[in-house]
Amino acid sequence: MHRPVAQWLEHQAYTLGVHGSSPCGPTIKSRRVMNFYQKVYVWARKIPKGKVATYGQIATLITTPRAAQIVGFALRALPKDTDVPWQRIINSHGRISIQNPKWPQSEQARLLRKEGVPVIFRESAFWIDIKKYLYHFSASAKISIKK
Repeated sequence: MHRPVAQWLEHQAYTLGVHGSSPCGPTIKSRRVMNFYQKVYVWARKIPKGKVATYGQIATLITTPRAAQIVGFALRALPKDTDVPWQRIINSHGRISIQNPKWPQSEQARLLRKEGVPVIFRESAFWIDIKKYLYHFSASAKISIKK
């Protein structure tokens, strides 16, 4: 990773209250971050089986559009036995881009296929047809979550 990008990400994480890291992702030092993480989990649970959302889409719904990578940190912090459907969140190009020691990309692909989302392997990566399987959150869902 280029140094300026790494510094920007570090600043963004600091701004959100994330300091340090562990094998499972950033450590939580602030109630504000936990609230952000909890919102990520709430939005992830709203994605129905057979659909996907993007990291940026979730970040935008939380009203922090530049925090897509922090959404990834939140998903990475989940325990192995979670009921949060983390596999339904992918990158904006339709590629499975997870970097997680607990769950390899092939596991995310397997779980999505099990839910009826076709996943293809090309260019050394797993891909989903984002135009066909992207979930569009309703306006009423956006309002109800902010309360």
